[in-house]
Amino acid sequence: MSTPDTAPRDGGTAYLMRRLVTPANREAAAALVQDRALQLAERGINLPAEHAAVFRDPQAEALGLYDQYAGEDILVGCLVLRRKASTLTLPLAYTAPKPDSHVGLLMTLWAADYAARLDLQGVTAEAPVHHSTPGDTSNRLLSHLETRGWRHIGSRRDAAGTLTAVLWLPAQASPAVGLLVTCHVPITAPGATAERDVR
Repeated sequence: MSTPDTAPRDGGTAYLMRRLVTPANREAAAALVQDRALQLAERGINLPAEHAAVFRDPQAEALGLYDQYAGEDILVGCLVLRRKASTLTLPLAYTAPKPDSHVGLLMTLWAADYAARLDLQGVTAEAPVHHSTPGDTSNRLLSHLETRGWRHIGSRRDAAGTLTAVLWLPAQASPAVGLLVTCHVPITAPGATAERDVR
């Protein structure tokens, strides 16, 4: 059984998931979020400006998904991870403005597998809800996420009054994820004092 740092690499896996620990890493993630926000704003979807700032916060457990194309790590997605007693929470998750179509799916598969490796029940996340008529809370983003395995389990309003959908993803071990994504994120359960590797 290999550890995250020695997952099978046929000349290198396609992707790498790791913590954003340097100011430069965090600034790159913040820039990705800002670029994505600008793209969404063109479609009339406005995201809170403070989302980018969260990725600059050294206290946040921010992760980056890198495409290891031609030996160069290219940031294609980022997320913030919070560990709770029975679940993981992804309060923020972004893909690059023009990612490969499967980047979001890879992030979903990784999150479900990572939760399983921590012996947790699953993953919660939130997504903005945009609607064109009163009472209509359906949108393309939620429909897309549901095809990826996320379940819409409720809604809430944030401090600014923005309606967000609460999503649930069951934990699911998937050894195949390690063939696609090399994981350099420590396997640390909520409240644990030591890190452990399980793959």
